[in-house]
Amino acid sequence: GAVPTQISVSDAGGCARLASGEVACWGTGSWRPPGAELTGAALVPGLSDVLEVAMGDVHVCVLHSGGTVSCWGGNGSYQLGDGTNVRRYAPRPVVW
Repeated sequence: GAVPTQISVSDAGGCARLASGEVACWGTGSWRPPGAELTGAALVPGLSDVLEVAMGDVHVCVLHSGGTVSCWGGNGSYQLGDGTNVRRYAPRPVVW
């Protein structure tokens, strides 16, 4: 099974970095796509090289092994760092 090595939680759910470098999230946060299963943890597609995961109230960010950062979720205050204030349901690179 999946072995968590680090977790981050918010009022709306949580995410875990797995030993494989993947990330699984659960809960009702706005970082979940509409209609997504809310009761169990689900892998976030496209993430396989994650070192650390951090959650805000409406968004999630991960640090990749290559030193890059990706975020997804609510973005009304530009908290995803992608240069927009558009909600994202899939991880997008932070623009430096």
